[in-house]
Amino acid sequence: MFKTIFYQPMLNILVMMYNIFHDLGFSVIALITLVRLILWPFFTKSETSQKVIAKIQPEVARIQKENGKDYQAQSKELLALYKRYKINPSFTMLFSIIQIFFILALFNVFNIISKPTFVNYLYSFLKHITSVNYIAFGSINLIEKSILLAVLAALTQVIQGWLMIRNTGPKDPQRGTLIIITLVMPLVLLSLYNKLPSIIFLYWTILTLIGIIQTTYIQKHFKMPSEEPEIISQDKLTS
Repeated sequence: MFKTIFYQPMLNILVMMYNIFHDLGFSVIALITLVRLILWPFFTKSETSQKVIAKIQPEVARIQKENGKDYQAQSKELLALYKRYKINPSFTMLFSIIQIFFILALFNVFNIISKPTFVNYLYSFLKHITSVNYIAFGSINLIEKSILLAVLAALTQVIQGWLMIRNTGPKDPQRGTLIIITLVMPLVLLSLYNKLPSIIFLYWTILTLIGIIQTTYIQKHFKMPSEEPEIISQDKLTS
């Protein structure tokens, strides 16, 4: 199912783009850009929710402190708080899972296209394509190793991580995890230099660069949503 729904259609779109650009490097960029554009509204909503959650951390901390171990009351007040600011924390988690599926699908696509057997995944109307030229931008062989692309992938990962850390508050529970990811991921990418074709590092570099552009745009245009008026219950009025 994962093959049919996700990476086989993407692989065929990549090959169609190769037919247009006649350069695998530009085709990779075009496919990743297309996927990012499709996910743009959901990415924007997720990033905005994270920024709002970071801004209201003092209120979250107050609710947790006031209710102590009364987790039911805590949950009720937190849900009311999120409703006031028109955010849905569960959406951010759901979108993260969806993004992982797309990232894995793209990884499979670029891994498959780097082998001659990619023709086995093509739809019938593309069966006439039996090979692709792996030389991208006139000089980079995308099925060979490239320290340049590996370093670029690591650097863009550091920049994206720094932007995400800057987007969190000092007491944000995600901050520690983001710092660890920002430090570890570039090292992981560099350690895989000898094991993966350079097309994977091109993919990761472009994916991260577009993510940086999206994050920067959202941060620049972010506006704290206006609160919904709090509905005062009859119990509070009579107390």
